[in-house]
Amino acid sequence: TASRRHIEVVTLPVQDGFEPSDPYVRRFWVAAIGAGPVEDLLRLVRAARNGVPVRAPLFLGTLLTEGLVAFHAGRVVVPDPIPALGRRALSRLSPGLRRQHAQLVLQRRTERPAGTPPVGS
Repeated sequence: TASRRHIEVVTLPVQDGFEPSDPYVRRFWVAAIGAGPVEDLLRLVRAARNGVPVRAPLFLGTLLTEGLVAFHAGRVVVPDPIPALGRRALSRLSPGLRRQHAQLVLQRRTERPAGTPPVGS
């Protein structure tokens, strides 16, 4: 097989989101975009946090389309922590998962410390 080139990955700090280990990431992002792209995203976040290059992800196109990665100055940029699903991703969830997501977002909004922006804002 052809080898994939190594890329440098950096994080873009975001105000609100989910740690890669949070069940939200696997439950909702996997349902919206699939396990392969989520595994690539988690690998990219880990590489960026550790400051090490990583092989170019197989699902880079999906991550770009979803706004989960970007290119800047020859590097791949990943948000850290991982953001909540956007409208496009939410539309792919089953009605039951959309309801669960809405409940979780509402719960987080009521539990967040004063002065911090809510999930999805």
